[in-house]
Amino acid sequence: MFKEDGNVIHFANPRVHGAVPSNTFALYGNGEEKELTELVPNILNQLGPDSLASLRKLAESYQNMQKQQGDKKEDDEEDDIPDLVEGENFETKE
Repeated sequence: MFKEDGNVIHFANPRVHGAVPSNTFALYGNGEEKELTELVPNILNQLGPDSLASLRKLAESYQNMQKQQGDKKEDDEEDDIPDLVEGENFETKE
C-alpha cells in the first residue's frame, strides 16, 4: 500500500480473506513501513511493461517530493539562526 509521504506499507507474508458477493476483502499480517527504494529490486521481476512505466513516473514524483522537502528544510534552517547584534557579547554572563 502506498502512502502519501512516498513510503510503502509492506506485508511479507499476507493472508487475504474475502467475501466476493459483498466485494469485501481483509488483509492480515504484520505490515512494515518501508521506503519504495528498498522494495524495487525484489518487485521488478513481477512487473509488466505497463507497470514499469507507472513505477518510473512514481519514482520521478518521489524524487521531486524529496527535493521539495529538502529545499523546505534548508529554508527553515536559515530562519532559525538569529541575526548578530554589533557590539554585543553573548559569551559573558551578566
